[in-house]
Formats: sequence, structure tokens, C-alpha cells
Amino acid sequence: NGACVGDQSLVLLMHLNENSGATSFFDSSGNNNNGKCSGSSCPKAGVTTQRGGAAKFDGLNDFINISHSSSLNIKDAITISVWVKPERLRDYADIVSKDDRYILQWQRNTLKPRFTFKIPGNNTWRSVSSPEAIDGRTYHHVVGVYDKNGGANNMKLYVDGVLKAQGTYTNAIEST
Repeated sequence: NGACVGDQSLVLLMHLNENSGATSFFDSSGNNNNGKCSGSSCPKAGVTTQRGGAAKFDGLNDFINISHSSSLNIKDAITISVWVKPERLRDYADIVSKDDRYILQWQRNTLKPRFTFKIPGNNTWRSVSSPEAIDGRTYHHVVGVYDKNGGANNMKLYVDGVLKAQGTYTNAIEST
């Protein structure tokens, strides 16, 4: 688990390639946003895949908790990128979430990816959703991108490098 060298705007990078039985997960961004889990909420670490090590989340209650950090208080621009192979879902299953301020998730009980962020002060969200479900038998690269100052179509959702949805918004992301 080496530190990442390069893009200084990177605030969290988890390879999830820890050894079997791990309850701590290393942030390679250099920001020390390491994660922890305990008991039955821990994903199965040390899973071997075609691309190396991985963690397997059960789709019910597994999660990695990352303590609050000012580096994760993102307001204007964000990219969330994950490799996923969903085998089981529950209602609006989150893939990545920061206190429901920014979320990469599955649409309700489907394998359709969705990217969402919350607007400050009025309990409103902005989102873009894929019209198509992905195949849960294989790995997929899912990316949500938002840039408040990015002009037209500044919120995007990609699956396996293909643009699946986009929208135009000028709101800041609510911070915690």
C-alpha cells in the first residue's frame, strides 16, 4: 500500500487490497483518510480477483467508516471512481457516501448506477442516473463527476468509460 504520487487534488484512494481479516483500510492519497470496520460490518478482505486483491461487501450491512476530515468536505468539484461487481442489492445501496452529501449508489433495487449530491440548506438533491442496468456477473468501472463551474453538462455518470447520463447544475455541495 504505497502512497500515491501525482495529483494533489486526490483526497482519498483506497485500493482495498488488505490481507484477509483486515479491519483497517489504508488511504493511499497521502491525506490519512484511513478507514475502519468492526465485526459483522466488515467486508471480506483479501479476496483474489483478476486485477489483484479486493474487498467483498455483502450488500447488506458491510461498510468501511472513514472519520470526518476537512479534506473530504468537498463543495465545488468531485470525481468518485470505483470498480464494482454487485452480486446483491438492497434499497438504494450506497457504493460511496459522505453523510449523504455526495453519493455514488445503485438506484432503488436495480443495478442502475446513480450519482447524487445534496444542495445546502433546503434538503434537495441533484442526481444523474444510468438508464441501463449493468451485468452483476462481472466487474465494472463506475465514475461520477461534478464541477460546479464546469458549464453545460457538468454532472456526469460513466460506466466502463461510456457516458450514461449528464446534467447541468450550478449548486455547491452541502458540507458537514
